[in-house]
Amino acid sequence: MSENYKNFKYLLEYFVTHLEYLQTRNTNLPGYEKYIAHYINDNSFVKTGQGYLPGYKIQNQIEKWSKYGNGEVCIGINARYGYPSKDNYLQWNSTWFNIRAEWEENNKIIGLYLTKEEGYYAKPEYSCTLTELELFDEKEPNDSIKQLFNNFEKMLLDYNLNKKLENYINLLEVNKNLILTGAPGTGKTYLAHQIAEFFGATKENGRCKMVQFHPSYDYTDFVEGLRPIKGDSDTNIGFKRMDGSFKDFCKKAIKNTQNNGVDNFDEAWDLLIEKIDKEGTVDIPTLSGNRYMRIELNDYGTGLTERTYDETEKNRINGASKFFSKEQIRNIYEGRKGTESGGHDSYRKAIINEMKTNFGLKDYVKITDINNSSETPKYIFIIDEINRGELSKIFGELFFSIDPNYRGKSGLVQTQYQNLITESDIFYDGFYIPENVYIIGTMNDIDRSVETMDFAMRRRFAWKEITASEASIMFESKIPDIKDDATKRMNNLNNAISDIEGLNTSYHIGPAYFLKIELYNYQKNLKNAWESLWDNHLKGLLYEYLRGYEAEEIIQHLENLENAYNLKESEDYNGTTTRL
Repeated sequence: MSENYKNFKYLLEYFVTHLEYLQTRNTNLPGYEKYIAHYINDNSFVKTGQGYLPGYKIQNQIEKWSKYGNGEVCIGINARYGYPSKDNYLQWNSTWFNIRAEWEENNKIIGLYLTKEEGYYAKPEYSCTLTELELFDEKEPNDSIKQLFNNFEKMLLDYNLNKKLENYINLLEVNKNLILTGAPGTGKTYLAHQIAEFFGATKENGRCKMVQFHPSYDYTDFVEGLRPIKGDSDTNIGFKRMDGSFKDFCKKAIKNTQNNGVDNFDEAWDLLIEKIDKEGTVDIPTLSGNRYMRIELNDYGTGLTERTYDETEKNRINGASKFFSKEQIRNIYEGRKGTESGGHDSYRKAIINEMKTNFGLKDYVKITDINNSSETPKYIFIIDEINRGELSKIFGELFFSIDPNYRGKSGLVQTQYQNLITESDIFYDGFYIPENVYIIGTMNDIDRSVETMDFAMRRRFAWKEITASEASIMFESKIPDIKDDATKRMNNLNNAISDIEGLNTSYHIGPAYFLKIELYNYQKNLKNAWESLWDNHLKGLLYEYLRGYEAEEIIQHLENLENAYNLKESEDYNGTTTRL
């Protein structure tokens, strides 16, 4: 990597010198003697051209510094608008990712910046002044140069990753459900999150959620179920229907397929509860205005309790206290009866008035659906190790609605606890998977501790195998300085695994295992780091693969696999030597 930084510094120096010389013809420029003079002297200086086009000799002038591990930089000098122009660039070949110059009015370059777009008015993504870059000082590249190169290279890495993601993205968009399968360590989970990020879905913005299936995971975790809650005493336990992770996720997705509505009930309710919790009570005028209610939190934290007092004496009026749940008050807010009978709704309306007066509650406006699907944000639900759970039990009725042809209300189903769902719930009429919810599952085919996925469930997903070689792009972003060595070792080892009878590509070792070399400070002692990776991470896994073989066979296989990993010669059982 250090060589990349040095070459990059030379490249920037050449670029700045070339442009300033064309504009000023000043032979006293800091880089003139080093970069331009010899071309001028032998009459071979190429002033303009696009280096990415065949036959343009201008590229020859940067050839020594143009190639990097992940691509090639080409030069483009265009005189159409004068040389002090953003139309000149250093560009990652086959992309629109450019380094352009920032000029002062006196035809002096004062800085360089990165762009991701074509054209004069491309927006700067990252910039550095020439002072910060410290060009032409004959020193090692400083941190500003390294950062500029790292950002420039990241543009290319992201571009290459997105190119590789295109197939997966298309599969997911068309099929709604996608299974990523492959050998251990091929980055299936990492890839799932990359796909989600492509759609703008992240954990931080709530549009991406991941769960991990396991033998104990069930319907109540995934869809809905009865959960224990504290009863009317410390010794009593009650049960309440609660949404599982997937159903809750779908509710959030539906809310983002809707607009033109006004509903801040939850926020205002939380403010009311916060005040009551802090002060103990809140006094609220009744609708008539000649009395007020004293509102407290009920003993079990499930709603509000009302005590009615005389306005002047503030003595409690005889009679039972009244209880109002959040759900009942929301019903009033949305224009419905608080309860089926509507009893005591005047009290609930008084609470709504108080929330509007003092807690910022806005008038309710019914939400309408977005008609343009292109405007709808995508939600990505990731199921890691999807084959480790008992899928028919976990999905339950969703076995039907998970089918890509039944997204939306056409796939509406009655869940096991449908009779307990209240009228204010989005899924009061039944549960369905919204159009903007996509499911990505990951699985290892060789996991011996799980049952196979039944065919009916399999046909509801598109399937894509992730090979170790395809996943090697992980090296480029994680360990770019040793990525070539890591790639050779991984490919050699996997070829040796495939040569063992009974093993195949499903048993290959993916790049995620090789990235564990970062644990061993490889920059200081690479040889020891590779040895530690083998001893602590790879050897044990390969031994598990070989269980069932005779003891002597295991020893021989492990020796051959270690030789392959270390790029050494190995010997098969017939005594044939193979150069790896």
